[in-house]
Amino acid sequence: MTTFDPASDPWIQDYILLALRLNRCITDMIDDDSLLGYHGPPEDLVRIRQEPPPFPTQLIHDAQSLAESLPTCGFAPARTTYLGALIRALETVARQVAGDVIPLRQQAYDCLDLQVDYLPEGQFIRAHALYDQALPGTGDVTARLQAWRLHYTLAPAQQQHLVTLIERALHESRQRTNRMIALPSDEKTTIEALRDVPFRAVADYLGHHRSKILINQTLPFNLAELLYVVCHEGYPGHLAELVLKEAHLTEQQHFREQQINFLLTPPFVISEGIALWAHRLAFPGDEAARWLAKHVYPDVGITPDGSQLDLVLEATDLLWGVRGNAALMLDDGCSEAETIRYLRTYALIDEAAALRAVRGLRLPLREAYIFTYHYGVQLLEPWLRSDGAHTALARLLTRQILPSRLAEQLSLP
Repeated sequence: MTTFDPASDPWIQDYILLALRLNRCITDMIDDDSLLGYHGPPEDLVRIRQEPPPFPTQLIHDAQSLAESLPTCGFAPARTTYLGALIRALETVARQVAGDVIPLRQQAYDCLDLQVDYLPEGQFIRAHALYDQALPGTGDVTARLQAWRLHYTLAPAQQQHLVTLIERALHESRQRTNRMIALPSDEKTTIEALRDVPFRAVADYLGHHRSKILINQTLPFNLAELLYVVCHEGYPGHLAELVLKEAHLTEQQHFREQQINFLLTPPFVISEGIALWAHRLAFPGDEAARWLAKHVYPDVGITPDGSQLDLVLEATDLLWGVRGNAALMLDDGCSEAETIRYLRTYALIDEAAALRAVRGLRLPLREAYIFTYHYGVQLLEPWLRSDGAHTALARLLTRQILPSRLAEQLSLP
């Protein structure tokens, strides 16, 4: 295990403490501790818990002081730029916690290094056309999409098989990822089934090459999306990125800032882009459909319905942009009813799902995060839909990369 002396890198230590204090402030304010992942020295957490509650105005001042002193620290230029973007994001979140109202487009720029605006509906119509091409039958696409989901949904009586099937998919996706880029030999991931939690699946990185994937056993699970979910949360998605960056950046280069993963920062645009491309990289073309037909469906009595899974999932990814447009509509003053109608029309979801989506878009401090999905996919497309996709993936999984510097930083040898 690599150990670090905080006194040897005081700026980075102050950055880590700022992120931990900001997270405590958020947790105290809205009782949400899911914005930050930390796998550094536990004594830092003990210190933050024992301190008096932080004031948001002091956190703003601390962020500004760190930004001012950063150019004098002697870090390499690329790392200096990267750290500057992280500090700008933390200051922006601290301002929101202090009560500043920041327009959504400005949040996306300051926190995520993105310039966002409304996407043309033509993109969504193209997704509908892909569904029409890929789904069995004719007629209303929304009804056929719902029928497709029901066809592949694991029956309640078969729910006990879910963890086993996820473990099988995780093993296969890990092996395929390891052929693209070597994972640490001691890396290990376990599956934990939960009930009545507000997510379908989520990656939980514990540090020191140990991870968990948490699965909601209460929600219906579409087994056609099994590899989509497992590759996204696991390999070559979130967990692959976290363990590889710990190995390559934290352990080898002593970049201790990697021990903090604050949700509303630019690296998450890259992370969500990798995760949404993950299934296509590990199972290109129709390989996912063929693997599921051989290794999953027979165990639970599902017969393939003739749909084209790769096209269905491509359409699904295109429709992330609908939620980004909906977020902008809410920020621009559109009514909830109008936004729900928009979501139903273009995201092809029912009233209840559209209402849940609107509520999700209004979660405090998370409003801008929705843009990480669409923009992450689009930014990485030129690199990951090319002959050099595996080389690009290896660089994305092992380097500090900002959305606005993607081309520059991926092109370096």
